[in-house]
Amino acid sequence: MKNIFFTIFLLGISIALFSQEEGKIEDDVKGTLYLNDSTVITGDFITKFRDGYVPPREEFSNMVSLNAEASQQIVYYYPHKKRFKYKTIKAKNASRFELDENEIYDVINYKPGPLSLSDALDPGYLMKSPSPRFILRVYKSEKIGVYKAGNDYIVYKIGEKAGISVLDMSAKKKLAKMVADCPSVSEKMTNDVYGVNKMNTETKNFDQVIQFAKDYTECGK
Repeated sequence: MKNIFFTIFLLGISIALFSQEEGKIEDDVKGTLYLNDSTVITGDFITKFRDGYVPPREEFSNMVSLNAEASQQIVYYYPHKKRFKYKTIKAKNASRFELDENEIYDVINYKPGPLSLSDALDPGYLMKSPSPRFILRVYKSEKIGVYKAGNDYIVYKIGEKAGISVLDMSAKKKLAKMVADCPSVSEKMTNDVYGVNKMNTETKNFDQVIQFAKDYTECGK
């Protein structure tokens, strides 16, 4: 299924790109892509993750797509003989994508959080592992970052293997452990000062998550 989804995605891009003789394709953006090998590409890109949201797949009901091909790749395109050529670049080969200073997508390793209890208990979801994805930066310091993916927010401690979704059933416990090197902030998380265990896709009360990250950043200063 994953290969079929990927093939359809590329086919759609191919049709859009090569069906036009002049001008640009619709829904493109200008930006700068930074690759892990220090290559920097500035130009036109096709992004399916720009609003930080991965559309649900029918077989997963309202669940964020677990394959998430859209957030695991970006397409760079450029004119060539009155047509366009394109290059698909996987997220694992990039570090970030910038449209401007206010819209930056870092590549971090994470697993999208479940959008309902039934999603959280779904065997398919439980078996999935974190993977590198482009995700919208909301806050980032030298110690920790907060990112947005649709109705989901991801907290990523610099240097850790993967970020943690605030929609994770064990988010409060995992986040408290993440900042164990700052006992005061860890204790606040454990005591639910930041309200993580009350968060859901309806309330969208995520300001406290950013405050949590800021408190951890200031810890020890």
